[in-house]
Amino acid sequence: MKGGGEHYTLYLSNALGKMGHGVSIICGKQPLSEPHPLSENIPINYVSQLFFLRDLGAKKIPYLSGFGSLLHNLQYQRHLKYHLDKHHDYDILHTHDPNSLYVAIRIKQKYGIPVVASFHGPPNQKLIADVKKIDAVFPVNDSICQIFQEHGVNNVYCIPCFSIIITSKFDL
Repeated sequence: MKGGGEHYTLYLSNALGKMGHGVSIICGKQPLSEPHPLSENIPINYVSQLFFLRDLGAKKIPYLSGFGSLLHNLQYQRHLKYHLDKHHDYDILHTHDPNSLYVAIRIKQKYGIPVVASFHGPPNQKLIADVKKIDAVFPVNDSICQIFQEHGVNNVYCIPCFSIIITSKFDL
């Protein structure tokens, strides 16, 4: 696992699973890498991503960075949409990044599946517009929550990240 967003997803998924909810994680996987066992009890569905294009552009060929990131994001969105079109029996979709949010909104429009999102960083204008199309947004801290509220997003519920970690990590 790389960072806070991945840990947040793991703790939230494990806590929901312990409460008896059926949880399935859909996430990107770098080509030619072994899947990381996030949880023994939560099924993980991997969709392809072109990490190497994004990373190569950022580290080795900076002038290709934007193009590499664009291809990476389009590949991920395409594979995620394919997976959700094939397996659209979910009760709710919970996204954690703008790329999956875009796909989740399209799936919501097509199948009527409610969409909620958690965000781990400050939103840009496009993200704020997209969040107004979903059922609820859960920023991981008060400052992100305030930004959404200041931009007229009414379906914001501030739930600090640490409350989920404590619940799942220490079985409280």
